Parts: sequence; structure tokens; C-alpha cells
Amino acid sequence: MNVVLATAPETWLSKMYLPSLGLLYMAKSLETAGFPVSVVDSTIEGYQESQIGALVDAILAKDPAVVGFTGNSHNRFNVMKAVSLIRAKAPGVVTVVGGPHFGLSHVAEDTMRHTTDIDVVCVGEGEFALRDLCLAVQEKRDFSGIPGLLWKDKDRAIVTNKGNRQLPPDDLDLLGMPAWHLIDHSKFHSILEGGFEGTRSIGLKSTRGCPYACSFCCENAAMGRRNVRKRTPALFVDEIEHLMKEYGYNAFDFWDDTFTVMPQHAYAVCDEIIRRKLDIRWYARTTIFQPYRD
Repeated sequence: MNVVLATAPETWLSKMYLPSLGLLYMAKSLETAGFPVSVVDSTIEGYQESQIGALVDAILAKDPAVVGFTGNSHNRFNVMKAVSLIRAKAPGVVTVVGGPHFGLSHVAEDTMRHTTDIDVVCVGEGEFALRDLCLAVQEKRDFSGIPGLLWKDKDRAIVTNKGNRQLPPDDLDLLGMPAWHLIDHSKFHSILEGGFEGTRSIGLKSTRGCPYACSFCCENAAMGRRNVRKRTPALFVDEIEHLMKEYGYNAFDFWDDTFTVMPQHAYAVCDEIIRRKLDIRWYARTTIFQPYRD
């Protein structure tokens, strides 16, 4: 049973374009469960807003049973257009949306009330929820009992399982590395944020979650407020080294919500980079709050 994970064309970009880390983690979870997965990144493949039909044709050419889109707030309408075309051309395909926009609880409910073609919205972190959804499709079951989903039954009535979120384990090492092999790295040539000329960067994460509740940030709405979870520093640096040796990156944007929130973890990552004598640059985000004690 084939699964395609995709992005829709961007309306605008405020930064240089990097691979979707969320999609690649979803892909890794599905591959681990035995599903053939393809990733179609519309931006890096050059699809414009006027070419959503061509994007959909490329997706459907892979004969998917499930198509999942990640969406942000400024390209959400392009996601909806793509899903509507999929529904028109291949009504048997299950359409799923998630990501920074659709994955927020209140947005998920609004999306399902105001759209007719989206079958499922995945709320929050979706590695296990999407895996279980695909297993249900394969076994011809409905999605009852799968936490983290809003879905429409055969009568197009909305059913919600979102009250009990399906979260990845506290031990993020169990998720492994994202499915980096599914994208064409030769098409990505972004410099490191901050204007470091001569760098070729990519984004990755050593932690998930944030203990704070800042009014300007959607982190807790997206993932729910829970303890910060971290990867083993050596395994995180394994990923850095893999991306260096296999794909030629020399700069890394640490997309942790606040990399220094656990100082000992940040120190351990830096010590591991130094111990391996990796000649890289990296960029991270931090906070002025008191350190979080895990």
C-alpha cells in the first residue's frame, strides 16, 4: 500500500528553503511499519501556485492509497486546493493534513467544519497517529480509537479522537533519524541562517517540546505542554555526521524550540561535536528564561 507525503506550493518564503523535517519523520515511522513511502516536495521540485494540478498528477502517478500534506498558515489554501483535486480525480484516496497550521487543535476543528474534501486532520506530533491510520486503511478499518485524529466517516460527519493525543515516546531515540534518503539533497543549497556565506545548511532537532507558555508562540497548542524530551547527544551528532558525509552539508540549523533550555544537554552536544573534530557551523535558538530542570 503506497503512501505519499507532500508539501503544497509556498505562497511566500521569508527564509531560504530547507527540507520538511516533519514529513521526513512521518516517512521514517511509516517505513519502519513496512509501508512504501514517497515524498513530493513541491517547492524544491519547482511547482508554482498555478501548477497545483501538475503536482496532484505527480502524486497520483505514484498510485497512493493515502496522501498526507503538511501545511503552514500561508500555504494552507494551496493544500486545500490540492486535496480537492485529489478528491475529484481519485475519490478512493484517503487525504490527511497536519503540520504547523492544521496540527493546532482549534485550527483542526475549524478545518473539518469548513472543508468537504479532507478526510483526516492529524493533531500535534503525528508519527504514531499517521502510522496507525495507514494500518487501519490497509486493514479496511475506520479510525476509531486512534488518538490524535479528527476524521469524517462515510456520511462525512466529523468524528474526533483528538482528546487523547497520540504522542511519540519520551525517548526520542526510538524514532531514529528522519528518512533523509527520500529526498534529492542535490537540490538544497541554503546558507546557514545569519548569512554565513560559503555554508550549505540543513535543519534538524535534538529536543522536542518547551516547558514555557509564551503568548506569541504556538508550540504548546501544537504539541501540548509536556516535559521537554531529548535525544541522546551522541546519536544526534551521529545524524550531523551522516548528513555531512552522505550529502555534503557543513552547517546545521538546530530547530529545537530553545536549544539551551537544558544546559547539560546543550553542553553534551557541543562536547560531542568537539570530540569528533567536526568542522561545522551551527545556529540555534535560546531563551532568557531560567533553565528547565529535567
